[in-house]
Amino acid sequence: MQPSVAPLPFRMVPAICAAFLAALALAGCVTWVAPYDKDGVARINELSKSSLAIYQALLETKVASRGAEFSGKQAKAWADVETQIRVHQVFEQSRAKNDGSIAAANELLGFWEAAKKQYCKAAKKGAPAATSQPASDSEFCGDQAVDDAKAVANLVLTEDRKDLSRILGSMVKAEEAKKLATGESK
Repeated sequence: MQPSVAPLPFRMVPAICAAFLAALALAGCVTWVAPYDKDGVARINELSKSSLAIYQALLETKVASRGAEFSGKQAKAWADVETQIRVHQVFEQSRAKNDGSIAAANELLGFWEAAKKQYCKAAKKGAPAATSQPASDSEFCGDQAVDDAKAVANLVLTEDRKDLSRILGSMVKAEEAKKLATGESK
């Protein structure tokens, strides 16, 4: 009589269990996302304040005067926010395992650039003559400016502000979720 030998799958059980336990141990040591970035949340909060303040100021301005705002007061504020977005984007790109935050920063910049292009359609309406404008203000829209007050109507600005709030809010929530993913406490 031959000695009984366990079939191959049963002989592998101890090795499979050991490999499974080792994988579980390593899974706790490996993070799949970048760690929580408190400074990143502060940058997003500052971006929120700056960008939403622009929208609030525009909504408080008469529709007929909004185009002039992009050639005047709001041109610098808009450029400052765009710079803040680009700086935030660079910080996010510099962090390893941060693809989601990079994508969100790219989405925010894309939104901001698209809004600028759309709002430039109204910049010519009501703007002072090009010769009386400082060069930095007139550069906001450049040659894109045409006479179209509909581009900055209340509905457009309100909907764009909602979209902007959604993007910024999701960026903060994603960063806060990294605390859970990496096991960091509040």
